Amino acid sequence: MAWICPECGRMQEPPHKKCTCGYAYYQVLGIKDDAPPDSVEQTYRYLLKVWEKNADTQDPHARSKARARLKKINEAHAVFLQATERARKGTRDSTTVKFAVIGGIGLVMFVAFAFYLFSPSQKGSLPAVPERIPEQTAQQQKTAPLLSFPHPREQQDAGQTQTSSPDDEPDMQVEKTPDWAIASVRKSHVLDRVATVDLLVIKWMHENAGKLRSLGWTAKKMDENIFLVSYIVTDGTTSEGLYFDINTETGEIRKVAGNPDLQRKYGITIKD
Repeated sequence: MAWICPECGRMQEPPHKKCTCGYAYYQVLGIKDDAPPDSVEQTYRYLLKVWEKNADTQDPHARSKARARLKKINEAHAVFLQATERARKGTRDSTTVKFAVIGGIGLVMFVAFAFYLFSPSQKGSLPAVPERIPEQTAQQQKTAPLLSFPHPREQQDAGQTQTSSPDDEPDMQVEKTPDWAIASVRKSHVLDRVATVDLLVIKWMHENAGKLRSLGWTAKKMDENIFLVSYIVTDGTTSEGLYFDINTETGEIRKVAGNPDLQRKYGITIKD
């Protein structure tokens, strides 16, 4: 699967693990470029544990440095998930096939044993069956699929405001196309002060692998200065999405969830 470089914004295609600008997720995480997925995940969790502890310090300078480092670590992990998705999916599919084969063999053995057990030659050795079997009723439970998008983390300090770097801001010097609108929303921090929208989506889809299918990002021009950007998923029964609008003149990005005025404007109903 293609991945977007957090440094220069260029689209990269696997098996390239290093961007032409020099960025490489494995260098940010401090691991080898051929490290196995389990090792990458173990290193990632360790780094999060260390730097999240530093992010809670009372020293403003140390706290700012730790949060900047956390952002780099989360971006590197997101690139890893994107760049290796196809390989990880292949591993999951292989495991599924193995379990299917084992299950098939088990079923054949069960049928053969049942045939032997209830064959005419074996009936005489079976214990007598009671005349009436007590009736048992079972109520089937049907659970409607629930799509739950990741929620942004709460600010740790009531007076704390979200900070962002110039790389997080929309590039206002280029042509304002649908692709520009999508890229601007994906790299923004409109949902979380540390993780980008793209990182939240990638992590969320990774956690729900096999349950949800991504229908992808889209951007629609609503008027002269506004794009409506959405990310849609489905569980096979229902569909739900994340929605944002972006102003092509100011670069301002707003989330539609939690904003009744925007929901009415675009005719979108979002479940809380």
